[in-house]
Amino acid sequence: MCLGEVLATQAGVVSRVQALESGLSPREVDRRVARRRWHPVHPRVYLAGDALPSDEARVWAAVLWAGEGAVLSGAASAWWWGLPVRPPSTVGVIVPRRRAPGRRPG
Repeated sequence: MCLGEVLATQAGVVSRVQALESGLSPREVDRRVARRRWHPVHPRVYLAGDALPSDEARVWAAVLWAGEGAVLSGAASAWWWGLPVRPPSTVGVIVPRRRAPGRRPG
């Protein structure tokens, strides 16, 4: 998938891995961050400068930060699937047992 499609699909959020897989070099990713075209949300997860921060972007960022195999859980999952709950203040994710990315605020 090209970078534009990734950003459009994921509310303006992209992981470093996705950026590299779509053809950017590590230097270009770093340059976009340094020039404030991309804003770090979590380690190795960025919000494009023209994207508005949103609940959807927060959820995408949390799942991308948690990595491969991560899935939403709890209230965040219910909200994502359109159940009548408020957007989550804390985004819960479940990761495979073999990985333990730690905790992040929010």
